[in-house]
Amino acid sequence: MENNILFTAIQKACSLNPIQVKEAEAKIQELEIHPGYCINLLSIISNYSLNTNLRFMASSCLKNAIDKYWRKTAPNSIKEEERQMLKNQFLQYLNEPELKLARQMSVILGKIARFELPHQWPDLITKLIQILQESSVLSPEPVSSKPALSTLLSLAPNNQNSSDSINSQQSIIHNRSLMALHQIIKSLASKRLVNDRKIFEELALNIINLLFELAFYYIQKCLNDALGEMESYEENFLKNQLQEHSFYLDQAIICLKILHKLVLNGFKDNVENIALAQLMLNLIQSFEKILVKYNRLVKSDETRLRDYFKEKYEYIIVLYIEILNDYHETYPFNFIQTSMQDCFNLILQVCFTANGKALSFPKLIIQLMNFMKSLIMCDKYKQRLVKLDDPLVQQKQQKAIEIKQHFLTRENLQQILGILFNEYLLMTDEELESWRETPEEFINEDGTATDAWKYNYRACAETLFQAFVHEYHDLVVPIVVELLEMYSKIKPVDNAEKIYNENCLINQNLNQNGPFDPTQLDKSQINRYILLKDASYNCGSIAAWELVSAIDFDVWFSQALLPELKGTNGNPPCHVLIKRRILILLSNWVNIKLAPENRPPVYEIICELLQGNQDLVIRLQACLTLKSVMDDVHFEKEPYLPFLNFHFGLLCQLLKEVEECDTKIKVLSVLSFLVERVDIHIRPFCNQLADYLPFLWQESADYNMLRCSIVTAFHHIVKSFGAQSVNYHPFLIPVIHYSTDSTNPASVYLLEDGLELWNITVQNSLQMSPDMLNLFSNIKPLLDRDCDIWKLCLDIIDSYVVLDGRQLFQFYGEFLMQKCCDLLNETIKIDALLRLMRTVGQMFEVPADNVQIRLFEPFIMKAIDLSLNTEVYPMIMAICLSMLAKPVFDEGQQFIKIIESCAQLRNQTPEKLLGDLLDSWIDKIDMIVHPERRKLTALALMSLFRFNSNVIYERFGAIINVCVTVMLEILKDDNGVKYDYLIVARDVENDDEEVDTEHEKRKRRIRLIDPVYSLSLKDFCLERLRECESKIGVEQFQQLMSSIEPSVLQKLNELISP
Repeated sequence: MENNILFTAIQKACSLNPIQVKEAEAKIQELEIHPGYCINLLSIISNYSLNTNLRFMASSCLKNAIDKYWRKTAPNSIKEEERQMLKNQFLQYLNEPELKLARQMSVILGKIARFELPHQWPDLITKLIQILQESSVLSPEPVSSKPALSTLLSLAPNNQNSSDSINSQQSIIHNRSLMALHQIIKSLASKRLVNDRKIFEELALNIINLLFELAFYYIQKCLNDALGEMESYEENFLKNQLQEHSFYLDQAIICLKILHKLVLNGFKDNVENIALAQLMLNLIQSFEKILVKYNRLVKSDETRLRDYFKEKYEYIIVLYIEILNDYHETYPFNFIQTSMQDCFNLILQVCFTANGKALSFPKLIIQLMNFMKSLIMCDKYKQRLVKLDDPLVQQKQQKAIEIKQHFLTRENLQQILGILFNEYLLMTDEELESWRETPEEFINEDGTATDAWKYNYRACAETLFQAFVHEYHDLVVPIVVELLEMYSKIKPVDNAEKIYNENCLINQNLNQNGPFDPTQLDKSQINRYILLKDASYNCGSIAAWELVSAIDFDVWFSQALLPELKGTNGNPPCHVLIKRRILILLSNWVNIKLAPENRPPVYEIICELLQGNQDLVIRLQACLTLKSVMDDVHFEKEPYLPFLNFHFGLLCQLLKEVEECDTKIKVLSVLSFLVERVDIHIRPFCNQLADYLPFLWQESADYNMLRCSIVTAFHHIVKSFGAQSVNYHPFLIPVIHYSTDSTNPASVYLLEDGLELWNITVQNSLQMSPDMLNLFSNIKPLLDRDCDIWKLCLDIIDSYVVLDGRQLFQFYGEFLMQKCCDLLNETIKIDALLRLMRTVGQMFEVPADNVQIRLFEPFIMKAIDLSLNTEVYPMIMAICLSMLAKPVFDEGQQFIKIIESCAQLRNQTPEKLLGDLLDSWIDKIDMIVHPERRKLTALALMSLFRFNSNVIYERFGAIINVCVTVMLEILKDDNGVKYDYLIVARDVENDDEEVDTEHEKRKRRIRLIDPVYSLSLKDFCLERLRECESKIGVEQFQQLMSSIEPSVLQKLNELISP
C-alpha cells in the first residue's frame, strides 16, 4: 500500500472543508482493509516533524482499525506479520511528547493487550514494568545502566545529551509508561473468564506494592516541596517548580487509578492476602498524613500556590476513600480483618470531631458519610438468625458486629447525631440564597433526585441519618423524639430551661439568659434557631416509618403543627422555612398515619398556602404535598370535594405564573393527578385548565418533556369528560397527529403518551369524524414498531372498530387485513398472537356484508394454513382454529367457498381439506381454554350441519361430543333449572350509564347481539339436530345418532330434554 496515498487521505481528513473530509473518509475506508495499513499509520504517528493534529488523526484511524480488524476471526483481519511488527514497535513510542497523542496511543495499546495478553505478547507487562522502574525517580542508578530507558531516550525527538534534557525525557517516559499500564490494566480488568481472572490476580500481586510506593512518594514529595516553598516564598517563585509539582500529582493520580482497578478485580473475598492487607493499612496511614499536610497547604496565605494544588489534592484524597469503600464493598470479609476498625476510626475522627472537620472539605465529607452508611447497612456485618455453614465466615462476621458495637456506642451515636443535626442537616447558605434568588430552581434541585446522596451535602447526611434510624432504632428513636418535643411543643416560658440544658443532646448555641422568646432574638440567632428547628422537623420526616409507634402524629398535627402553620394558640407567625418543612412532614406522614378527621384541615391549610400572596417555594411545596395527600389508599373523594374548586383554580394560576419548564411539568403533573383522582367531579372546573393548555402547547415548542405532560393532562381530561370531550377535538386531533407522526422527531418523546391519548379520545367519541378517520393513517408505520407500541396500536384499532367498523374497513380494510396476515405467522409469540386474536375477533364482530367477507378472506386462508401445519406450535394452531369459529358461524356458505379456494392452492380436494380442518379442530378443542371461545367453537361446529356434506356427517359423533362437553361446562343449575351462564340479560344495557364510557356502551350493545352471549347452546344444538333430521330423513339421522358414544348420547338427551 502506498504510504503517500494514505498520508494525503489523512491530510484531507484534517481539513475544515466538509467535501474533502467526506472524500478522505471514503478513501480511508478503502485503504484500511489493505495489508500494511496499520504500519503506515504508525509511521505517520512517529514522524514528530508533522503537525500534531495530523498525527492525532492518524492515531484515531489506527484505533478504529484495531477495533475492527485485530480480532483474528474478523473479516479482513490484520495479518500476523503486521501484528508482530506493530507489537515490536509500539513500546518505542513511550517517549511521545504530546500528551493528547500519548493518551490515544495508551488506549490503543490497552485494546491490543486485551487480545494478546498473556499468550501472544507474554513480555509486554514485564517490559513495561522494567521501563517504569528504570525511569522512576526511586531508581538512583545512572541511565547507562538502564538498557530499556537508554533505548527510549535514544529514540526521543530532539535528543540532547544535557542532564536537564535527559531528566525531562525520563519524566515523560515514566508518565507515558504509567498511562499505558493504566489502559492495559483497565482492559484486562474487564475480562471475566476464569483463566483471565487468575492471570489478572497474579499481575495484581506483582505490581501493587510498586504502584503504591510511587503514588505515595509523589504525593509526599510534592507536599513537602510545596510547603517548603510556602515557608520561603520569594517574588521570583519559579513557574517550572509549580509545573514539576503538578506533574508529580498527575503521576500519583494515575498510580491510584491503577491501584483502584487492581483492588477491585485482582483479589478474592474471604481469602487472606498479606499484600492487599498491607496496602489498605498503608492507604489509611498515609491518608491521615496527606490530609494534615493538605490542610496546611490550603490554609496558606499564598493564593497562587493554594489554587494551583487544591483541586488535584482533593481529587487524590477522595480517590483514597473510593478505593477503601470499593474494597469494603467488593471484599467485605477481607475488609473486616484488615481495615474495618481503622476506617471506622478515620470516619469518626474526620466527620464527627471538631479537629477532623477543620481538616476536611465537602466532597470528602460526602464520601466518608456514604462510606459509613455502606458499613452500617452491609448485610454481611449483621447478626443472622440462621448460623452460617462456614465457621471462618461466621467468626469474621462476629468480629464485624463487635467492631460496630465498639464504635457505635450510645455516646458515640449521640455525638454523631448531634453533629449531623447541628451541622450537616442544616440548610446551607447556598440553598437559602437559591431559595431567595431562584425559587423554582431551588424546588427542582432540592436533593430529591434518587442519587442526590452521591453528590449533595445535605442529601448525603439525610441518608446516613436514615440508616442510623433503621439500624439502631432503639437508640436513635428516643433521641429524635426528644428533638421533636423540644422544637415542636415549646412554650415561651415553660420549656426554656429544657432548651438550655447543657446535658441535652443538642446545644442550641444561643447564649441567651431568661425565658426563650424567638421574637426577641437578634437576626442571626433567629436564623440559627429556625435552621435547627427545620433540621429537627426534617429528622421527623426522614424517620417517619420508624417513629410511627413512638409518636401520635394526629395529636402532633392538630395540637402543634397546624396551629404553628396558622399562627394560632399563641404561636408567632410561622417562618417560611418551617412552613415548607411542615408540608414535607405531611407528605411523608400522610400515607403512614393521618386520621380522616384531620384530612379536611390539611386540605384547608394547603388551600391557604397555595394563595398568590405566599412565597413561591411554599406554593410549589404545597402543590407537591397535595399530590402526596391524594396519592393515598385512604383518600376519599367526598370529604375532599368542597375544596376541589379552590385547589384546582389555585393550581391553574400557579401553572401560569411559574416560568421554568421543569416547574411547569411538576405543577401540571399534580393537576393531571387531581383530575384522575376526582374523575367526573372535575367537569365544572376543568375548562380553566383546558383553555390554557393549547396556549402552553404553542409556547413549549422546544420542550418536548413539557409537551408530554400536556398530552398526559389531556388524557385524564378526556377520560373525566367522557362524551363531552368532543368539544376539545379541534385541539386534540392535531396534537395526536403531531405526537404519533413517525416522521416527526418529537415523536421519540411523545409517541407513547400520544397513542394513549388517541385511544381514550376515540373511545369517548360519539361518532367517526372525517378528521379522526384521516388520523388513522398514522397507525400504518407504527405497527412495525416494538411490542409495547404495537399493542397500543392494536388497542386503538379495537376502539376504531367498535366506534364504526364499517367506515374503517371502507378506507383501511385492505391494509388492516394484509397487516394481520403478515403478523399471523409461525414465529409469532403466544401472547402477541392472543392479542392479535382479540383484535381480529373484534373485527369479526362488525356486522358483515359481502365486501367485508372478501376483506377477511386472505386472513381466514392464512389461519387455515397455520391450523393444518403440523410443525406449528399446538397452542398457535388452537388459537387460529378459534379465530375461524366466528366466520364459520356467521357466513358458513362463504367459508365453504374459502375452503374450496384454499384447497385449489394446496392441490387438494375441498372435502379432504375440510376433513383435515375438522379433525384438527376437534382434536385441539381442549387447548381452547376460554369458555366464550369454546362455546363459539361448539356453535360453529353445530352450524356446519346445515350443509349436506358427508365429510361433516362422518364426524357427527365427534362434533356432538364437543358440543355436549361445552354444554356441561357452561350450563348452571338454578333450583333444578339449567341455564347458560354466558347469556347476557337484555335489561343490563342501561346499568351504570353515568360511569360507562361511550366505548363500553358500544361494546355492550355489540355483546347483546353476539351469539356467544345471546344464543343458548342447548337450544341451538336442538334446532340444528331437528334441521338435520328434516333434511336427511329419520332413518339416516338415526344412523348418525348411533355413531355417538352411548354415554355422550345419554348426556345429550338429558341436556336437551325439556
